[in-house]
Amino acid sequence: MMIGGGERLMVSTMEKVAFNHVCRYRWAIHKALELGAKTVIDGACGIGYGSRLAAEKGLHVYAIDRSEDAEPYQRNFAHPLVMFNTVDCADAKLPAADIAFTIETVEHLDDDLGWLKKLRAACKFLVVTVPNQDVVRFIQEHHRWHKRHYTKFQLAKLLEAAGWEPMEWHTQYEKWDRDKAQMRPGDDGMTLGVICK
Repeated sequence: MMIGGGERLMVSTMEKVAFNHVCRYRWAIHKALELGAKTVIDGACGIGYGSRLAAEKGLHVYAIDRSEDAEPYQRNFAHPLVMFNTVDCADAKLPAADIAFTIETVEHLDDDLGWLKKLRAACKFLVVTVPNQDVVRFIQEHHRWHKRHYTKFQLAKLLEAAGWEPMEWHTQYEKWDRDKAQMRPGDDGMTLGVICK
């Protein structure tokens, strides 16, 4: 089930999670492991399926989301290596961690720069995904819960202003096609993904 105009996934099993969403997290987890990360902040984790996927790969996850509605669903994705916290990104007191995931989050925030600075203070590495403005044009009526979308240039400038250095750009071409939904090197798809240090 999707609520909030399709913005929040509320399901109780991994099989019901949209495939393109799973692809973003699997890519983030793969990159975290490549970088030698052991601890993760999962910002705006929602129901926690991504946190669960990370924990299954041995990562210790500090997961935050402001939605009390997500809490009952998080129980379905509980894992000994995941600590769920109901708190807004703006108010969260973050622990030190090796890496942060902020997957399809930044475009929702009033203070995108403040959030990225907060993650910079807590983490060595960062994985971000956002809608690509060059492909998915921001139209408020169609993206009711978004504040904005980002071009690659805009996202790079925002990250640099927060103290992050982009290292690798990846993209996702489609939601439904199982091949095109995979994250891959590039910057011309519907989703922009970037690894930062």
